[in-house]
Amino acid sequence: VFSKHPHFQRVSWQDALIAHSTLSGGRPSVKFLLESSEYQELVKNYQDWNQDPVRLLEVNEEIDNFQSPAAIWDGVTSIPLSKEFCFSPTSLERLSRCPHLFFLNYVLDVRELDPESIPHHLEASAVGTAIHDFLNDLFLEFKKRGYFPLDHERLSQSLKLTDGWLTERWPRYLKEAAGPSYSRLNKLYDLLTQSWSERLKEFLTWDLNHLFEAAVEPVAFEERVRATITSLDGHAFHLAGRLDRLFETSDSLWVDDYKTSGKVTSWTKPGPILKGHRLQLPIYRELLLASNQFNHTNVQGRLLSLDPRVEPDEIEGKLPDDGDIREGFLETLNVVLNLAQRGHFPAPPETESCGYCAFRRACRHSLEPTKSRYDSSELLADYRDCQLKSKRPPKLTLADVRMSFIDNPSASKEGKK
Repeated sequence: VFSKHPHFQRVSWQDALIAHSTLSGGRPSVKFLLESSEYQELVKNYQDWNQDPVRLLEVNEEIDNFQSPAAIWDGVTSIPLSKEFCFSPTSLERLSRCPHLFFLNYVLDVRELDPESIPHHLEASAVGTAIHDFLNDLFLEFKKRGYFPLDHERLSQSLKLTDGWLTERWPRYLKEAAGPSYSRLNKLYDLLTQSWSERLKEFLTWDLNHLFEAAVEPVAFEERVRATITSLDGHAFHLAGRLDRLFETSDSLWVDDYKTSGKVTSWTKPGPILKGHRLQLPIYRELLLASNQFNHTNVQGRLLSLDPRVEPDEIEGKLPDDGDIREGFLETLNVVLNLAQRGHFPAPPETESCGYCAFRRACRHSLEPTKSRYDSSELLADYRDCQLKSKRPPKLTLADVRMSFIDNPSASKEGKK
């Protein structure tokens, strides 16, 4: 295995045999191997183990074994996540999407190895902060003035107030969020101030008209909510989050979250929710249902996009109001929480988020031995099968997924993986 590994194939099979015999208990001379140029090149990336060459070869043999029993290299720590750990919607989504990323980020608290791969990240962050602060203060002013519930007159007043705030106050919000970079990149921020002012006007015109039609009452803005939730297997876990805004109607509670980039209609489709890849709105719903702060059994969730590239009919992404989809989501949530309870944080196969992961240099998910061990591990059967859930064809639960293996023999091989 060692001699054929794509990273280390410089080592001949004869040298690998000598290393194997050394690791197996024999102690033949490995002097020529350890002094070879191939080996010296190999250890450049392992300076800490330069004084223990046998252990270096042993570790690489374990990592590169397609059926290695050394599961610690695949995130099996056997140390349960602390029961006092408090999840946020972001951390819970990271655990579900990539347990190994969660382990590095939240358990080991490893600093990020690479900056996040987002173009113009500095101004994107400043714009996001400014928009959230601006909208929060504007809606608090609407509430203070008694504009809700909106009627025709109050709708007109709120739109007029919006125009005034965009002209007089919006530039100050962006300047404050940008900090020292504002003076250094003043021409850029002048352009951003104007373009985002236009976008905010478009969004708020759309938003206020929809709130008028729904006859909603404001409940809270930038509200922090915390609750303890019990999983399907009876494990209690702590969850906390900050909600951009809450409204209520006569029969439901609305939770809305602003997004300054991205197509939110694709984030609220059943497939990504069932697989555990898009959990923000489903988690908000469970958080509100479990919290004692609000007396509602019907919670509706929406993502609202302010991305200038988004068309008016794509501004709103609604959480599916389907009991079967919620059941499938809760089962997936239960599976990933069980991984954390067992101290098991594997690296799944490559996903769309791998390209901008800050820990991609520390990940072996694309290595063939790693993928083979992931595919064959019985401990990961539930987690793997959750990635096959879908709305169409209907595979909402693990039972549905496994029944599809029987109904469709050609899918059986993929399912066993």
